[in-house]
Amino acid sequence: MRHGIMLLSVSALLTATACSDDSVPPIKQDARRDARRVDQYVPGGDLPCGPATCPNGCCDASGQCVAGSTDALCGTGGGSCQACQSGSSCKAGSCVKTGCDSSNCVGCCQNGQCVSGVSDGACGIGGIACATCQATQTCVNGACAAKQVCDATTCANGCCFGGSGGQGVCMPGTSGAACGKGGAACLECTAVQKCENQECKTQAGCDATSCANGCCYNGQCMPGTNPGLCGKGGAQCAQCKPNEQCQSQACTSVQCNATTCPNGCCDASGACQPGSGQSACGSGGAACVQCTAQQVCSAAKKCEAAPTTCGPTNCATGCCDGTGKCQPGNVATACGTGGGACKSCGTSQACASGKCTCTTASCAQGCCQGDQCQSGNLDAACGSGGAACQVCSGTAKCVSKQCSTTCGPTTCVGCCLSGVCKGGSDPAACGKNGATCAVCKSGESCVNGTCNSSTTCSSSNCPSGCCANGICQPGTSDSQCGKGGAVCGACKFYENCTAQACALDKDFLWWVYLDEVKLVTTKSWDGANDPPDVYVVVTTGSKTHTTKTIDNSYAPVFNEYLFDASANELYQELKFKIYDNDWLFDEVICDHTDFVTNSEILNGSITYTWACTQYVVSVKFSFY
Repeated sequence: MRHGIMLLSVSALLTATACSDDSVPPIKQDARRDARRVDQYVPGGDLPCGPATCPNGCCDASGQCVAGSTDALCGTGGGSCQACQSGSSCKAGSCVKTGCDSSNCVGCCQNGQCVSGVSDGACGIGGIACATCQATQTCVNGACAAKQVCDATTCANGCCFGGSGGQGVCMPGTSGAACGKGGAACLECTAVQKCENQECKTQAGCDATSCANGCCYNGQCMPGTNPGLCGKGGAQCAQCKPNEQCQSQACTSVQCNATTCPNGCCDASGACQPGSGQSACGSGGAACVQCTAQQVCSAAKKCEAAPTTCGPTNCATGCCDGTGKCQPGNVATACGTGGGACKSCGTSQACASGKCTCTTASCAQGCCQGDQCQSGNLDAACGSGGAACQVCSGTAKCVSKQCSTTCGPTTCVGCCLSGVCKGGSDPAACGKNGATCAVCKSGESCVNGTCNSSTTCSSSNCPSGCCANGICQPGTSDSQCGKGGAVCGACKFYENCTAQACALDKDFLWWVYLDEVKLVTTKSWDGANDPPDVYVVVTTGSKTHTTKTIDNSYAPVFNEYLFDASANELYQELKFKIYDNDWLFDEVICDHTDFVTNSEILNGSITYTWACTQYVVSVKFSFY
């Protein structure tokens, strides 16, 4: 059962807990766009053009505030307008390569268009340029891998991905994208399936029997105590209205006042708001106030005069912080140029020439893919020391953050013989999971990568252990695991032998990525019809990562490496806070706490579709 959701939205903020001051970050010394529109600045008035008076546009050469959305006059945050060069266009106030890049594409870019990146003709991930795989290759996880003979003999312990006529790439067969065994063609599990024991299995449904104490949402049993997912008895979860709370697992109308909304304010619909936004500022259950163009909602949740003294005219080479002071704009906590609003770079970025980007210092343990730091462990993004990521293709795999053809546990489903990966089912080369191939003795056969003679060892004489080399083994080691007289199995590099069965090693570290966030498009965050400027803070255990900020997007694509996390940490908690990057304060879009299961880790990804449902459509993470 999913648990611990805190929905910071119109309906969830009806309680004192949801409206607590903990959800509002402290004042930050970097100026960010507020909810005021460009047309609220009056040219020729007493206030100069800058972050305070032109938050969603840029200042032209005459000091006038313009929209900042054209190639000739591009900019945002009240900085100096820039002219985009050939081959780039103005997007969300920044000059970017035309059409497709890492900020809007999970797959790869082909002729300026974002494509899935999974086909042989257009292979890649992370918004890089698509590669065309050769006739002897197929696209696997964003990299062109060499096709080889793949069948029940050469891939006995996995499944065959891509290709035809006995050609393909032997995969472990444990992920939802490539599930299978015995050298059969890999299958892609459906949305209601998980790859378990190398088979796509339909998950148990949600009903009154399996979810008696909660409610059902997209086939999942939820606690039923959250305003966004409220209910009990296995019924479909309900989304409470703005003036309702989820009390005793039922949506109940409540009156917004100082008792029910002590840390926020009450809007016109009677809903409790956080009280920290430009359009809804206030506290103590009072009526929300709309701050004017010359005001900001302060830490005290009051509309106060905004600093207006900093801008392109007096801060041309730096950026303006939230107090109206000009900063050099060369540090990660206050990065910018042209007199625009200072920005705070993400955890794995540094400030260079007034821009948040990936450097050797900010990405020392990984590699740089454009402005983004990657783990450096993927075939499609391999490297270390902050160098440019490399794509390992052909027979090469990313091993220890270097493209290598070395045979080992991470590169071979079968066994290694003289540095070459073999299928592992031949008695002359028997093994699995990248171990050294063994030569079976006379009278022995190779079963599941283990040499054994059923004549001398079987369930009849080895009921409490497993069989290997015709001898009954205890069945408790990672290399010889099993029971009931079955042939011993070798556990994978991310497993250990627990209770005589290979199970996920709880201490094994997985590379955790945030792929993308999709928000509802009916909510305006930065003024009339303006999408939010999104960044996400993700936490598991003692590890926290702040992503880059993607401006003006309801569907920001991050493709961002977060941290290494153990399965045990992910079992306990995966928490994410989605923010809208604003002036002085960043408004919380969603604060959600959840967890990850074994099957989701092995499947390689999880998409949360039940977090803060009034504002959020989905949040996708990947595990490698």
